[in-house]
Amino acid sequence: EQDKGFVRPVRKSYTHTKCGTSTKISDALAETYARDPKFYGATYCVNCQKHLPVDQFIWDGTNEKVGS
Repeated sequence: EQDKGFVRPVRKSYTHTKCGTSTKISDALAETYARDPKFYGATYCVNCQKHLPVDQFIWDGTNEKVGS
């Protein structure tokens, strides 16, 4: 992954800590987060049906906040 310029693992889903819902993301979005974790300031929750600040989400299987 580092050979592709990734500074973080490629993760394909995150959970909104406010509602507890997991959202899957496309490969392109996952790779953007892996290359530049602070690229996006907001991301989408499929349950809330809106974009929200990335600090309200954690990567599935971790305690790591999205965008950190």
